[in-house]
Amino acid sequence: MRKIAIIILAIFLLSIVPALGQERIDSDFRKRMKAQDNIDDCIRLVKDRFPNIGPERAREECREEVRLDKDDIMRVRAVDAERLRKLENVPEDKQKMLLNLDDERRAKLGKLSDERLGKLAKLDKKHLEKLVKLKDERLEKLAKLDKKHLEKLAKLDDDKLRKIAKIKDERLEKIAKLDEEQLKKLAHLDRTRLKKISEMDEEQIKKELGKFKLKIVDKEKKFKKRVVAEKKIKEVNKNFKEKVKLYNEVKIKFRSEREAWEEAVAAGDEEVAIEHAKTFLIHAADMTISSLERVKLKVESNDDLSEDELHEIIADIDEKIAILEEAKAEVEAAITKDEVKEAGKVIMKAWKKVKHKIKLHAEKIVRSKVSEILKRSEHLEARLDNALAIMEEEGIEVENIDIKVDLFSMRIDEARQKFKTGEELFRQAKASVGKGQGELIKQAKTFTKEAHNALKEAHNILKDIVKDLRGAGVHFDIDEEEEVDEEEVEYEIVEVEEESKFEVTGDVELSAETQAVLDELVASFEGVEGKFELKLKVKKEDNETIVEKDEVEGELTSEQQTLWDNLKEQVIALVESAEGDDLESEIEIEHELEIEIEEEDEDAKDEAEDKILDAEEKIDEAEEEIAEREADGKDVSESLAFLEDAKELLNQAIEAFEAGNYAEAEELAEQAKDLADDAKEGEDVEEEEELECVEDADCEADEFCDAGECEDLEEEDEEELDDEEDSGPQEEDENGGDE
Repeated sequence: MRKIAIIILAIFLLSIVPALGQERIDSDFRKRMKAQDNIDDCIRLVKDRFPNIGPERAREECREEVRLDKDDIMRVRAVDAERLRKLENVPEDKQKMLLNLDDERRAKLGKLSDERLGKLAKLDKKHLEKLVKLKDERLEKLAKLDKKHLEKLAKLDDDKLRKIAKIKDERLEKIAKLDEEQLKKLAHLDRTRLKKISEMDEEQIKKELGKFKLKIVDKEKKFKKRVVAEKKIKEVNKNFKEKVKLYNEVKIKFRSEREAWEEAVAAGDEEVAIEHAKTFLIHAADMTISSLERVKLKVESNDDLSEDELHEIIADIDEKIAILEEAKAEVEAAITKDEVKEAGKVIMKAWKKVKHKIKLHAEKIVRSKVSEILKRSEHLEARLDNALAIMEEEGIEVENIDIKVDLFSMRIDEARQKFKTGEELFRQAKASVGKGQGELIKQAKTFTKEAHNALKEAHNILKDIVKDLRGAGVHFDIDEEEEVDEEEVEYEIVEVEEESKFEVTGDVELSAETQAVLDELVASFEGVEGKFELKLKVKKEDNETIVEKDEVEGELTSEQQTLWDNLKEQVIALVESAEGDDLESEIEIEHELEIEIEEEDEDAKDEAEDKILDAEEKIDEAEEEIAEREADGKDVSESLAFLEDAKELLNQAIEAFEAGNYAEAEELAEQAKDLADDAKEGEDVEEEEELECVEDADCEADEFCDAGECEDLEEEDEEELDDEEDSGPQEEDENGGDE
């Protein structure tokens, strides 16, 4: 019973606490609250008066009492010496750094709460200045993160930081936890993919980013896979026109000879029919050869194909042309009707093999061109982001343009997805044989066309964006490349495509069982680093089945070797049991996965290492001198603050060096060295700052000096300072100013 009574009493007391708390803030005290310049000052007042009041309630009460218009907030929440002194754990050198910012940036920082302002105040100047370029709402969002995450984000380029800062708060926290390399990859992605990945959980984000790598841009090739001379392109175009003309002439002759052959057959004139048959068959071969040569010319002049792709296609075309030339020779040598028929079969068989190859190679050329347009569009989006970051820093409103860039990015992503689907169908087509191959090529072409249409829509949006940019006084030329420092390293984000491809050609289709063995063998290479090539060609001629080609490049595991042997046996059996003679089946498997390691710039590495060693030496010297001054009873507090900052920057330099970011490491080490020098100067620096404080007419006595110190100094050295008032600062100004 007693316990129940105690519980009831406790519940009653808890229920009246808010009411009691409310009564404690009387009307007189509320007037004092209203008189405060800003909410933070009001909260401090309430917490001093009522130590037990909760922070949320204190803030709520102050929001109710302190009502200021926008201009008042800009005025009363200024970043001044008085406000900075009240911030927790912000050293004087950091306070001075904030006070030295221009009025606009100080006003922007002034809108932050004291807690968030204090967090930003502890950053180094370079990182802080990068963050204050952002719009208020984005700066506010980033200021919620801890110092370590802020420093990591501040290392990004302005345009990429701006893009990351657009992400919603809860997603931003996940992203800030990524390591520097992962964050760098994410920041290089386009807006749409960045948004999609940010919506994933932490593990999914890391897994997805593992599919990408940063690649140094070849400034000579840019979007091209190889460089083709202008002279070569003109020569190819001229030859191509000649080939088209020749093809049309041969086509007319082919039709004419075929009609003459049909008439001779109808008339029963076998001798004349044989001659016309031989001629129209040779023309048929010439037409096919001409088609292959036209594709070959287009391939040779295409700078969107890599050297490997170029050699692969040309080798295949040359092989098919050789087969057709051989078939032509057999037709020319034929005398009897049966010999002509057999030679004709060779040509028709060659044509069947070649016609899908021509379509495949032609589609490859079209796809390579669409791929180039896609890359250019991705690059244009990055340029637009950079332009908007600059405009925003200059105070130009970009919200409407931002929305259009989002739409542009979405259309590019749509094209990218369509293109990837077409690419998968194209790979399947290359690995197929027979009628199924033609259908797959057709589907691949459809998706390629849809990708191209999405790019056209993106281009229309882009034209509208450029119009808006020019209306805002910004020059932006789609075709004009930005000037880039020759020594500056430019990166692009690319997907790491691990592919195991296979191709089946010939007259005999694989059974379901054989296809399953082939699929299992191909799947066994997934994730295996290295280069592998497996080639098998089984031929049936004069009722004899032989293995014409059995080549393996790369070391197979015992399991893979068993699958390969099993595949050979089944293909041999299929060819052997197939109806007819002069049959063949060919299988080629290729797998390549190489971990690309960018070559390190040894000079940059050495320079960064030297700077780090210099900084370490300076810090050691500073520690010794500070210890000596401290032993002499001198105040070394400011020197110790400089020293701690120097050590922190040195640690950051070492981290950057170990991550391979040598330019950043060198810069951080240089800053650490300068701070170590400041720490060594110690007393001289303090005295100089005190002197400047007194000499500067615009300087508050308590802005850089402790209470009373400037006043005492002024009284002691009044005459001396009066003598130096004109000469000292003027000499400083002549040397570039005393700031």
